[in-house]
Amino acid sequence: MAAALLAASGYLFGIVVLVVVAIAGLGVVVSGIAYVWLCPSLTLIHKSLRARRVHVGDQNQIHILLRNPRRLRSPVLALTETIQITQQRTKQNTATTWGPTEFANLMVPPVKPHQEIAVSLNLPTQQRGKALIGPLHLTLHDPLSVAVRKFQLGQQLEALIYPTLAPVQPPKNKPTNMLDAGKRNPIPQHADELHGLRPFQTGDDPRRIHWRSSAHQDALIVRQMEDYSHTYTTVLLDTTSGALGNPATYELFEAMVSMAAGLCCAAQQRGDYCRFATSANFNTGYGSDTAHLYRIYEHLALVQPTPTTSHQTSDLHKTVERLGMENKGGVLVIVAAKTDDIQQELSKTSSLKFRSNSLVVLDPVGVKDG
Repeated sequence: MAAALLAASGYLFGIVVLVVVAIAGLGVVVSGIAYVWLCPSLTLIHKSLRARRVHVGDQNQIHILLRNPRRLRSPVLALTETIQITQQRTKQNTATTWGPTEFANLMVPPVKPHQEIAVSLNLPTQQRGKALIGPLHLTLHDPLSVAVRKFQLGQQLEALIYPTLAPVQPPKNKPTNMLDAGKRNPIPQHADELHGLRPFQTGDDPRRIHWRSSAHQDALIVRQMEDYSHTYTTVLLDTTSGALGNPATYELFEAMVSMAAGLCCAAQQRGDYCRFATSANFNTGYGSDTAHLYRIYEHLALVQPTPTTSHQTSDLHKTVERLGMENKGGVLVIVAAKTDDIQQELSKTSSLKFRSNSLVVLDPVGVKDG
């Protein structure tokens, strides 16, 4: 545009110098465009993450392998990676997004013909959630920065950033009878006791078929066994409390999530059957293996508070009653923002299936036995 104005002015007023400057400027623009279109770029060979799942604060890297497929040496390129962090809400099924954020502006040096170059970028893990990484962009400038050309390479990668594990231990069961006391003594491989009989299902151990009952009912009947080699721990995260209804409670809720993650991890490590639930009707059921623990982490990576304007305490109480219907005599740990109100509300009922000496309410600043 400037070159065209100079050329027009020089022509109208008969100033040869302006025409020469305009031609020179036009030549710079044309040469810049030709440079960015003729210079070889790089192709993406491979992009991967060192780990697809990490905890907040852990180190993670993006590994990128680029190749120059041309017969000429590539110019200096600007590499840019973008990242989005999303956290999924539990009830509305909508996502809150921080970003997109330009994650890296790395300068890639010239690459010889048919050679490869590997670069690594640090992935920020300061916040839990799902990280959407990419696509990758390469930007080429001519030497005078007149013309620019951008290349988009590859697809998005996904990574889950789990919450930190708070250094907290779940309370031990306080046995009130011999049955509960037996659950505190691990008996490997021989800890099953007869619980009842039920019809045979696909996947059942044939050695547990009860042949006498099968003969009477003309159908395969198996022994239903009860495992007493583990204790049972339920961790309940209160996500519907009205105390979590404003942005000022963000750090409080993050501390609650970290505490819930730490409790589940500690329970799994000591051999408990662990169950995680929220007051928003999420329930993992009992499990003791590593895969079950990571399913809990996946939910905690995305969980968000869904505060209610009223009846938040009674909603939590209904959740406790519902969990009590599936209780196996273990301990219930409630992670909540307002522990005093919850203690008073839960103490009014006599219908809870959990033992009174196994009900514990935790908040991020202390432990209160129920």
